[in-house]
Amino acid sequence: MQPFKAAVIQLAIEQGNKEKNLANALGWIDAAGDGGASIVCLPEYFSTGYMGKDLAKAAEPVPGPTVDALSEKAQEKKIHIVAGSVVENENNILYNTSCLIGPDGELIGRYRKTHPWRGVPKNEYGDGIRPGEEYPVFNTALGRLSIFIDSDLDFPEPARIMALEGAEILFWPAHCSGKWIDSHRFGMQQRAFENMVYVIGANRVGTWSGSPVGDVLYLGSSRIISPLGEILASVGEFDQGVAVANVDLAGSRAMRRDFNMFEWRVPHTYQRLSQTG
Repeated sequence: MQPFKAAVIQLAIEQGNKEKNLANALGWIDAAGDGGASIVCLPEYFSTGYMGKDLAKAAEPVPGPTVDALSEKAQEKKIHIVAGSVVENENNILYNTSCLIGPDGELIGRYRKTHPWRGVPKNEYGDGIRPGEEYPVFNTALGRLSIFIDSDLDFPEPARIMALEGAEILFWPAHCSGKWIDSHRFGMQQRAFENMVYVIGANRVGTWSGSPVGDVLYLGSSRIISPLGEILASVGEFDQGVAVANVDLAGSRAMRRDFNMFEWRVPHTYQRLSQTG
């Protein structure tokens, strides 16, 4: 398997302006594709920002207008797209959903966030987001890929399950404010190292003005992390942009033959993990 280029796209988001935000994202996908990227990742809620009590107004079916526009762009650029996340409405139930779109524009699959945030200013549980219950791994021409979203990173179990199911790259669309950025920078590296996978995380920048707790600053730090926890590329903290790095799955597979943390586990001692409370 030949190495390929992966890209994270870091965006400033205008609250509630789906048309403008989508056009901005499509422009950055053009830039990433023109730079040779085979796959790009967008941030969580990239087309709307977090809409709070108005989540239902931002919701759409999947596939729907936003995913359809990204599918057209994927086909045009012959690129895979991890479609950040949108508010999905299925039978009047809301999910925070990311989609993997292939280079022919096909919807390869979707992931619904399993750990919606509980708290302010992004109270997904309180504002109506239903948790997903599955951890899919998608077989693609690039390798075996999975997606987890924002606060899913705070729990080691989703990434571990995906890795145990064969995922080689975990994509992490995020909407992470400056308050949590240090823990999330560390978390990206930790999830990569403990699971021997690439972690590719796209976050937003700028300010959410008028949130329930006032203005909220977002510090980006969109990154591509190697299976050894190395920072291969980063956009930085304040500006929109793209970071690109080579992904070498043949190399990571070879690494696991000599350094395989899964083989060193002792699962019979982990029974407490299946208990609640």
